[in-house]
Amino acid sequence: MTSPSLLLRFLLVLILLAAGIVLSGSMGVLVLGIAERRQNGEGASSLLPVALSSASLLLTGGLLVQTGVAVWQRLRRPLSAGPVRLPPLTLPSAPLLFGGWLLSLLAITLLHDTPLFQWLTVPFYLLAIGLPIYGLLRLSIGELELIRWRSWLTFSAGMTMVPLLAILLEGGIVLLVVVVTILSFLAEDPQRASLLLSLAERLQQIEITEELLAQMLSLLTNPVVLLFGMLFLAVLTPVVEEIVKSLPVWLHYPRLRSPAHGFALGALAGAGFGLVESMFSAATPDQTWGAALVVRAATSAIHILTAGLTGWGIGWWLSHGRSVLAWVGYGLAIVIHSLWNINVLLIVYAGARLVTAPDDPIGLAVVGIVGLPALVLLGLLTLGAPIVLWLLNRHLRSRSPSG
Repeated sequence: MTSPSLLLRFLLVLILLAAGIVLSGSMGVLVLGIAERRQNGEGASSLLPVALSSASLLLTGGLLVQTGVAVWQRLRRPLSAGPVRLPPLTLPSAPLLFGGWLLSLLAITLLHDTPLFQWLTVPFYLLAIGLPIYGLLRLSIGELELIRWRSWLTFSAGMTMVPLLAILLEGGIVLLVVVVTILSFLAEDPQRASLLLSLAERLQQIEITEELLAQMLSLLTNPVVLLFGMLFLAVLTPVVEEIVKSLPVWLHYPRLRSPAHGFALGALAGAGFGLVESMFSAATPDQTWGAALVVRAATSAIHILTAGLTGWGIGWWLSHGRSVLAWVGYGLAIVIHSLWNINVLLIVYAGARLVTAPDDPIGLAVVGIVGLPALVLLGLLTLGAPIVLWLLNRHLRSRSPSG
């Protein structure tokens, strides 16, 4: 049998290799971005999205290095790998974190359009994403016992393995559907191949104009597009992401000791996933940047909650043999994730109808019938997620810190 220390050494090498790749990618993105914009004669202001992406990779690499340090310390001092607890979110710390988050949002809103100070938005951007996740982790897993190096491993797996698998699976399924659709289209009439080739050539020659963007926006109001969006965001995405977010919890078998332990590990994996998703999906400054970062904070709360629920169910199964609760955990996570995505999509759909036809009575009716209820439900989910995390934390702490 392979010794645990040998496995840990191999794991340490993988972590440091991943950290090196990510940190090199951070410098590569910055250098290539500067070179491309100089070649195109663009101003320094156009470099801000590149700087944000580079800083996001730098933070990801730094967290991977910290994970490697935790594993290395476990190898150096095996007997000192006792339980640790993240401090709970207390009344003095909660306003400080919330105030820091609001100040970060205010800073990036005011500074990103100011050429002289726009580079100061980079650290505030990372704070605007990181502070809510840190606060939500303290709210959800504070005082629950965890092993330090295993906690870092789980968080890092959520940052790296989980997004990569989600992209591969979701992209692979979409690609398969597209290929099957095209093959079916060609099977009915082989001469349609020339039509597809002609269409591909025309698409390559299209220039992005305001008129084209308006036409693309109008596509969002098409019921068929809405249906496919529903299938992708409300069915495929929740199922795939909740399954892959639970994988870091399964990797702790057979050392998963209790439902509380599973919940805490799941929340860490969800936090890592939410951090990376937020950093790389909101790195494009515009007039709605602040609002987008608020939505990203709420989305991270959903990721932490749903991954925690799946971890809780897995913990029940592996520690007490109650497999039905694992299915309950997965079911709740997928339903919550699906509800979130559905309401976001409906708000986008209603907004597109309002922008493309502001004077259309039907469009206004759609906004009132579809958009406003979706906005209310999204608000309830946003407020409800931290409350549920807090209640779960209190319940699990009263039952057992970690098993």
